[in-house]
Amino acid sequence: MTTSTTQSGDTAGEISKIAQRDRGDLDNALGVLRERVEAEFRITERLDAKCRQAFALAAAAFTVAQASAFTSFGQAEVSTLERLMILLTALMAAAALGLTAIRLQRSEKPQAEKALDPRTVVELCRTAVEPGIVTAGLVWNLGELGAKRVEGNERRIELTRAVASAAQATFAISGIELMVALITRV
Repeated sequence: MTTSTTQSGDTAGEISKIAQRDRGDLDNALGVLRERVEAEFRITERLDAKCRQAFALAAAAFTVAQASAFTSFGQAEVSTLERLMILLTALMAAAALGLTAIRLQRSEKPQAEKALDPRTVVELCRTAVEPGIVTAGLVWNLGELGAKRVEGNERRIELTRAVASAAQATFAISGIELMVALITRV
């Protein structure tokens, strides 16, 4: 047996003793853990949605700037230098949007996370020799799942920040491109 298996076995044994003394406390713990894991899943969904929304808004700003920039290209009064400035800012905005897309893609990659395997629950039920050991095992496994989900969401928060910062850069550069395009028309 490895050290972590021994420690988890010891902890499960301690939880089992609590279950024998006070089933209500263990049921409460199970309920709290279940709700906490569900809350972490909702946080995951919100973080993923924020990433997609940031990209969509950045793409919309980019599109508006491009429409204005290419309208400016068609005007005869626009000098070669002004066209070059519009083209340069358009390329920078496209690069910023590309970076946002790459960061979005990175945030969308499936992350390896621990899940409570139904076979684990069945095995707990099958091998239970003490009263309360199934509930104790469920508390232990849900606690582990919740901790891993929190860690996963901490990684997702960093990825969400990266998408948001790239989207902000896209907004800024697209805004500059839009201003350059509008100034060249006036």
